[in-house]
Amino acid sequence: MGTFEYALVTHTNPLAVDFIRTMKYREIPFALMVNNDRSRQEAIDRGIEHVILVDTTKRKNKVVPDIPIGTVYIFEESLTLTCRYLQFCRPWTSKPIYVITQKMHPGAVYKKLGANYVIYTKGKDVSFILHNE
Repeated sequence: MGTFEYALVTHTNPLAVDFIRTMKYREIPFALMVNNDRSRQEAIDRGIEHVILVDTTKRKNKVVPDIPIGTVYIFEESLTLTCRYLQFCRPWTSKPIYVITQKMHPGAVYKKLGANYVIYTKGKDVSFILHNE
């Protein structure tokens, strides 16, 4: 029997909101990673149980989640923030990290920082990447 893990998601855009809705519907346990107190409080107000707050202004992350992290889904907001999230969460898991983007940033940068998959989409649904969850 495997170890129970939480998927980790960043919540930055409507695509991520729909993705989280799908995770809830499929009863996939997840945690949300945010980088400010306002987003943390909004997530808590929306009933998200596990919210991990990281300080993206610091080079080193001292936060270590108190829950086991499995697959990570980072919804790109900016190149800089996505790179910082990758640096923080890569040590937390040996499972795949997906970067979902609607911009044409070079995927090689994300892969160098630990992303296993970079998915470029203009669509409104990326729930197909949940096939292993």
